[in-house]
Amino acid sequence: MPTYSIVPIAHSADKHLALVERMRASLADLYETGRWKHYYSEAELLAQARELATLHDKWAAITGRARQTLPALEQWTALPPSPAPATPPDSSESESTQLCAA
Repeated sequence: MPTYSIVPIAHSADKHLALVERMRASLADLYETGRWKHYYSEAELLAQARELATLHDKWAAITGRARQTLPALEQWTALPPSPAPATPPDSSESESTQLCAA
């Protein structure tokens, strides 16, 4: 049976968050230099800025949650429990077994 690795959600969320931050920096650069006028109307620029702010908040929340330990993943990644030590049979059980056998 094949085994599959568990992809760290935090790693993926960090990448998406970094992408949104780069997009926000690019939009800020367009605004500061005035080049945004070649690509956006003022309403489109504001809509894009709001969308990027919303995406940033969402990915930041996902990243924060992904850093918390998930119990379901712990049971998949934890070491198997050690076997219980064998206990000797009770003397009362062995006496009753002997009486039934006789």
